[in-house]
Parts: sequence; structure tokens; C-alpha cells
Amino acid sequence: DITAAGTGFEIMADSITLDLDGHTLVFGNDTSERVNGVRFGIGEGCKLVNGHIVQGERSNLYSTAVASLDRPQATEVAGISTDVHLKCAYPINFTHANRVHIHHNNIYSRVTELECRHYPGNMLIRLYVYSGDVNVHDNILSEGCHWGIMVREKSRRVMRNVEVHHNDIQHHQ
Repeated sequence: DITAAGTGFEIMADSITLDLDGHTLVFGNDTSERVNGVRFGIGEGCKLVNGHIVQGERSNLYSTAVASLDRPQATEVAGISTDVHLKCAYPINFTHANRVHIHHNNIYSRVTELECRHYPGNMLIRLYVYSGDVNVHDNILSEGCHWGIMVREKSRRVMRNVEVHHNDIQHHQ
């Protein structure tokens, strides 16, 4: 198990598989910064699998368990459970989703406070899609304070091959 004051892991290379092997990563345990449990930075064909990602005691608004910010390369997230609880936190936030596969996860959020329901709001899985090849399936999404899954087009290009199916959403909006 790993406890990090700030961000837990930043993936910054090609073909990285981060297999937590059932262990727990606690991120944002003591910082005033916006941090992530696992952040995909750059790299092609990366995976995050098999573990628990939990928000710690203190981090700034919009901290995220699994984030891919400004990164349109292929990414897979499978077999992960999340638990976030501080104001405006996200379990999964991909601001440049392209060739993303998110499946067989237990996405949990105890967030009860957000800045604004209009923008950016709060959701359990947030995907801004650039061109497509996105598949989100067989996830359990529990609790949360606003939306379950949000998929938005990020560019003027037409989204192609975006599939969201067989997810169980049970939240307390």
C-alpha cells in the first residue's frame, strides 16, 4: 500500500502498465494542491489495473483519483475501485479522451459538495472526447453528488465509435 501527500503516480512514457495488485493508493493526504491518484501524462498504450485509489485527508478542489489531462493517446482502466470525498473531487476525469477503454471498475464517490452544478458540475466518470474509440462498460458507479457519466464532444470533429453500455449507476444526486 502507498500513501502520498500529493499525486501518487504520473505515467509519462509509452506502454506502461501500472498493476496495483490489489493494493491501495491513498493520494492527496496532505497538500493544498490539486492532485491525482494516477495521472496519465504522455505515452501510448498505457494501462491502470487491479487496485484501490482513495482520496486522503487534504487536497485542493478538483483532485481526481484517475486523470488523463491533455492526453489523447490510448489508455485502459480496469479492475480499479475509487473512493473520493472532498469538495469537487472526481473519481475519473479524462479531458482529452481518445482510444479509451474503461471497464470492470467500482467507481465510488462520497462527494457531497461542489462549486457549481452548471459548470463544471461533478460526475463519477467525466470524458471529453476528441475523436472517438471510447468504450465504457461493465462498471459499477455508486453515490456521487451530480451526474453518473458525462461524455462530451471536445472538438468540432464528429465523435465516432463512442460506446457507453452495461454500467450500473446508483448515485444519490
